[in-house]
Amino acid sequence: MSPVSVDVHKGCANARPVLWRYAIMRTSLIKLIHVARRDLQLDDDTYRAFLMQKTGKISCRELTVAQLELVLDAMKERGFKKQNKHPRRRFKGHVTPREKVLKIWQQMAEDGFIADGSDTALDKYVERLTAKRNGGQGVSTLAWCHGDALLIVLETLKQWHMRCIREVFARHAIPLPVSLSGRELRGYDAMTAAYARARKTRRLAQ
Repeated sequence: MSPVSVDVHKGCANARPVLWRYAIMRTSLIKLIHVARRDLQLDDDTYRAFLMQKTGKISCRELTVAQLELVLDAMKERGFKKQNKHPRRRFKGHVTPREKVLKIWQQMAEDGFIADGSDTALDKYVERLTAKRNGGQGVSTLAWCHGDALLIVLETLKQWHMRCIREVFARHAIPLPVSLSGRELRGYDAMTAAYARARKTRRLAQ
């Protein structure tokens, strides 16, 4: 009986597409986890502690695809929502960070958290905030705020809005939003959605 020949090169070639797809999937999951980290406002220590709790490791680079999927699922439970791949099918256009700042400012005024929801009042807030971070020299209007400075304004405003919501919930003995598994949701979208529901059901009536 003649020995069975094995084409080693063919076997390696067949394995390459599988390894390539695995690498692409892993890279995509890591990027998505980093997006979720920003969305959930996790600082470096909190983020690494979160990874350690879920996987026993402190860096995404050390995780397998299965572990990365586990981490991402846990972040979704905490309030992260993956963006639609084709947002323009649902929205007329891409919402810029500047437009988000304006929308949050107007919503805070509507909710009664700030007295003046005008563009002028927002410009003054932007100037005060950027002055603190720039050693006294602030950006005088939102329209001139760009890059990292604009993102700082956006994230700071989100944190302020969420603090206001937490204070109202505490005052009215309303529990913070939780996931189906009972975990507290801390993300901005989850908090504002819970506040909107509370207003709609008149749970915030004085």
